[in-house]
Amino acid sequence: MSAMPSRKAAPEKDVSVLVTVAEPHRGELDAVADRLASEGMAVAEKFRLGGVIAGEVARNKLGAIRMLKEVSAVEEEPTFNATY
Repeated sequence: MSAMPSRKAAPEKDVSVLVTVAEPHRGELDAVADRLASEGMAVAEKFRLGGVIAGEVARNKLGAIRMLKEVSAVEEEPTFNATY
């Protein structure tokens, strides 16, 4: 009897996101960015004027990010699969 090859789950791919900070927390952008980082997001940029934080996060962490009281929206960067 031969052993079946093991199937390892593909690692979760990070997705680029734009996180909109809820209005009452916009003055705390640095603290919100730190909170997002503690939830696993790699913060790339903070847009103070719009209250938006850009970065990357594993797809399986999106739910936790969306549930934060400081967050009003999370937008994923669209992905395109070109087939010819």
